[in-house]
Amino acid sequence: MSLSITDEHPHDTAEFRKILSPIASKSKIVYGDGAYDSRSNFNFLHSGGIDAVILLRENSSTLSRGSPYRAKIVRRIRNIGRDQWKREVNYPKCKWQLNIPKNGKIKFPTCI
Repeated sequence: MSLSITDEHPHDTAEFRKILSPIASKSKIVYGDGAYDSRSNFNFLHSGGIDAVILLRENSSTLSRGSPYRAKIVRRIRNIGRDQWKREVNYPKCKWQLNIPKNGKIKFPTCI
């Protein structure tokens, strides 16, 4: 597990490689919400042999436009439907945001 604590300014994609680089060689699959949907993130994962389970935007293009791996996933989602894809890849129903309350006790994200 790897995490980065920031204020609200950095975009998730900007933190993606920084978070994954230390553990990429040990990772087989990465789950992420739509904030991680970028060609560069998909290319980074694919180049490391890591499966990407990232929720894609609903209007995603099936053309590769620089990421054949992402386009392949888009086509799969279009073929079987978004809900079926989520079941197929075990896309979790998670609260992705890490909130640190005023008492300072960290509550890590949980999946339901």
